Amino acid sequence: MYLFDSVARSSSDKGRFVTIKFFNRSNSTDHDIALVGKGITFDAGGISLKPSNKMGTMKCDMLGASTMLSTMLLAVQSDYKANITCTLPLAFNVPDGCATKPGDVIVGMNGKSVEILNTDAEGRLILGDALTYTQRKFGKPKYLIDAATLTGSIRAALGESFCGYFTNNNNFSDLIKESGKEANEFLHRMPLSKKYIKTMKSDVSDLRNTDETGLSGACCAAAFLYEFIDKDVNFVHFDIAGVSMSKTPSGIYNGIAKCRPLLAFYELVKKLVEKL
Repeated sequence: MYLFDSVARSSSDKGRFVTIKFFNRSNSTDHDIALVGKGITFDAGGISLKPSNKMGTMKCDMLGASTMLSTMLLAVQSDYKANITCTLPLAFNVPDGCATKPGDVIVGMNGKSVEILNTDAEGRLILGDALTYTQRKFGKPKYLIDAATLTGSIRAALGESFCGYFTNNNNFSDLIKESGKEANEFLHRMPLSKKYIKTMKSDVSDLRNTDETGLSGACCAAAFLYEFIDKDVNFVHFDIAGVSMSKTPSGIYNGIAKCRPLLAFYELVKKLVEKL
């Protein structure tokens, strides 16, 4: 898992790769639902250091992991008759003598090489290996859901009220929309297209970790993650950066670290279990 290690290795507090398995469907070993959450427990940007005034909230860059962990907890407490896993890559992203440098090329667990142009685009790196791992370790899931405070671009596009999601399946999208309505969450579908990956091609590797245009950051990040998804997996990526780190109270959510849209995730998993 070299992409994960390329982020985690710079800290004296070494990264952790946490997996939780809840197989609760009798007479079946199928991997029904996989949950994956970004867990950067502090993000200074690595060698591509963030401005100091942007770091104060970066202890919240693990909200994808905490939200997916909470979703898993609710599924277990509800005793869902389903086989569910939760994968949480946890790491600091800080500058250090052994930190990954811009220009380094790292090979992911799926065999694709990635040129690191910006070490502050680290979330997609740890997620890339986490997505590959959960498909290899537990078998190809029927549904794969990831959540991450991945880009400032999604916040610029949708603000703090709507959560952007990217999926490769229209029927899956319909379930997501229904789940959002029942949870009183505003979920907005964004484009997941191979066209965005064209701007992330490199002369020295399969991919770059950022696009060369500086445009459509959230869409490019989602397209990058899609490069790590196996064929025929129903996939959705939630970029929760806008809704989960808003300072504005919303319903049961308060404070800056909200774990939104947790209730929508709970409703979604419930609907997926009903379809099994």
